[in-house]
Amino acid sequence: MNKGVSLVELIIAVCILAIVGISIALIFPKSFQTTINNRQRMSAVNFAGIKMEEIKSFPYALIPRTPDGAYFIVANCDCGGVDWNSLPMTATQYNNGTDLSDTMEADGITFTRKVCINLADQAPASPWAPHCPSVDENDPTLNNIRGKNIRVHVTWNVNNETKSVDVESFATRL
Repeated sequence: MNKGVSLVELIIAVCILAIVGISIALIFPKSFQTTINNRQRMSAVNFAGIKMEEIKSFPYALIPRTPDGAYFIVANCDCGGVDWNSLPMTATQYNNGTDLSDTMEADGITFTRKVCINLADQAPASPWAPHCPSVDENDPTLNNIRGKNIRVHVTWNVNNETKSVDVESFATRL
């Protein structure tokens, strides 16, 4: 009976262990990067949610609209089609002149929040749709429009790559 391990068996065992070890070592950086990406995305979603709740805490009449501008791609007041890069940080403001858009920092990364708000209405048996063209704040037909579409867009840069998250909600008249 053979009482030892041959050199061939030892080399095979070392090779198997090396393959397993290298495979595990290659997985760790990828999973670490995925964890970092998910943490950044979670921060962005939280920042968007905080802004959304802030906006929706105001009475319907005090929630401002984003004025018409070249940044609307689809129609002149549809926040569903906005060129976020050209939407100025000062585009949407509260009545006191405070900008809704702002920047925040977390874990050494700067997150930029931009806000777009448009009028929205719902025809019977239809989904909510933007109410375009937008109307003047003093227009009496505003009383017939039942909602405002609120979109918060958060962007951040990591390694020269721009990432973004959008959160959308509605404010409606009671």
